[in-house]
Amino acid sequence: MAVVSYLPRFLPLALLSGKQLHPLITTWLKLVPSAVLSAILVPSLLLKDNQFSLAADNLFLWTALICLPLTWKYKSLSLPVILGMSLVALARYLGLG
Repeated sequence: MAVVSYLPRFLPLALLSGKQLHPLITTWLKLVPSAVLSAILVPSLLLKDNQFSLAADNLFLWTALICLPLTWKYKSLSLPVILGMSLVALARYLGLG
């Protein structure tokens, strides 16, 4: 089982080590983390009880929209994550979510 898990990680490293990749591939690979993060976050922000929801009671969506400008300005996830967690905690404490 360890070989099956390790092999897909090791082969690209072993085969591409020391080689220069085409700039198009390098550019494409730089976009992968944001695409994966979006694929994880968007469904959790737009779906509530397995239904598409832009309603006022969608706490996570509105918190994310508040945190988005902060993320955009500082290009960091630490501060928006702390702010988002604090906003969700405050909203739940106040009985809003």
